Amino acid sequence: MKCAICFEEIFLPYYKSSSCECKIYYHLNCIEKWHKISKTCVICKKIDNSSLNNLRKIHNKIYELIVFVIIFLLIILLVFVKIMIY
Repeated sequence: MKCAICFEEIFLPYYKSSSCECKIYYHLNCIEKWHKISKTCVICKKIDNSSLNNLRKIHNKIYELIVFVIIFLLIILLVFVKIMIY
């Protein structure tokens, strides 16, 4: 699967267009840059307002997951340090 914008292979995370018939795939970074220039689909040029909202939701979920993992690792580190002290 290749990005419709940069034409490079897509690995996770990726974004799938859901508001047009094209059903094309993008890298998250590529579609962010694209939406700074245009609010249309890369292929069919239909106005694609929902993709920006979906992209924000995806970024928020990724951010929440990263914050959770960091907090979890800090707790583990604190427990480990406490154990090492005793």
